[in-house]
Amino acid sequence: MLPLLSNQSYKLIKTILSMKTYFKILLSALAFTFASATMAEQKTYEEVNPPQATNTGDKIEVIEFFWYGCPHCYQFEPFIESWAKSKPDNVEFIKIPTVLNPQWTSHAKAYYAAELLGIEEKFTHEFFKALHKERKRIYSLKQIAEFAKNRLGVNADDFMDAMSSFAVETKIRRSKQLSKSYGLTGVPTVIVNGKYRTDAGLARGHAGVVRTIESLVAKESK
Repeated sequence: MLPLLSNQSYKLIKTILSMKTYFKILLSALAFTFASATMAEQKTYEEVNPPQATNTGDKIEVIEFFWYGCPHCYQFEPFIESWAKSKPDNVEFIKIPTVLNPQWTSHAKAYYAAELLGIEEKFTHEFFKALHKERKRIYSLKQIAEFAKNRLGVNADDFMDAMSSFAVETKIRRSKQLSKSYGLTGVPTVIVNGKYRTDAGLARGHAGVVRTIESLVAKESK
């Protein structure tokens, strides 16, 4: 049998229990605040170590590394395209088709050939659409040249010659060198002014990448 307690004892026990509950709530609140602050402080980019020299003079250089065959690059395209159209005047935007896998080489050559022929923007839009929306498999140089002819009205031989040109081969070597210097492990990846690297994983989504670019551009503009 439990001993009977006085009213004063009951009040004391009630007070102690109330204090325990209070401290539990307080500790939970502090833990939540700490976790929220930690998340808020998490960077949406990584610093490039060592920073790389840029080639845009006084302008802030923003590079997007991509691969036409990457579904994430296709999904990111509308976001980066929209940003590029309204970017500040002190920013130079550069797209670089990376070759992290030897099988990506033909697509990189396709981009640089289209750039050489002055049809890069239209080619990129149509090629992305064909690969990801229409589910077409276009990988060989011959297939790409035929695609350029049938979809864009470009002479297939001219496109093939462009893809095999010394100028394109030089750009391919440069792409490989930059991919290594910037420590790329996947695409799409964005580099800001040779100093910062971000992607959808770090920035928590494609929209987050654009916000990060804007924030870093503002930082570099100061």
